[in-house]
Amino acid sequence: MGVAGTAKTYGWILAADRAALAPQPLYYGHRDDQGSPGYRIGGALPVSLSLFSSQRVDSGAVVVKWVTESELNNAGFNILRSETREGTFERVNASLIAGQGTTSERTVYTWTDSTAKPEVFYYYRIEEVSLAGERLPLATARLRGHISAAGKLTTSWGALKQPLH
Repeated sequence: MGVAGTAKTYGWILAADRAALAPQPLYYGHRDDQGSPGYRIGGALPVSLSLFSSQRVDSGAVVVKWVTESELNNAGFNILRSETREGTFERVNASLIAGQGTTSERTVYTWTDSTAKPEVFYYYRIEEVSLAGERLPLATARLRGHISAAGKLTTSWGALKQPLH
């Protein structure tokens, strides 16, 4: 607080006629302001996915689990599925799976694909949807499985593939 209960406010001002001095934008600010215009200090990064796994349950459904380490302007997620890697991926969740908006906290998500056919091992893709409505695929993995000696279906995921941005 400033004098007589007034609040201190800080801001950044773009230096206007600076083209001859510096090729990059130049800002002036208060010496006590610790931030930088256009930069976030200690804030969340775009959605950072650290786990993408599944487990086929007795009903034949596939439970998809993923973990984010941080989210930035994330409205939510879509789960897409295809029977081939090059095939058309179709969204299998009826509505957007809500994200956390912006957070630097780890978040664990699960979603159940109750439409999965029992004998089919799909390719699954997880897609982030930003608050602005932009869609970005985060990872694609193939559900694999085999029948154990006890007659139980066991599943595992192929390597987590991150798309190039």
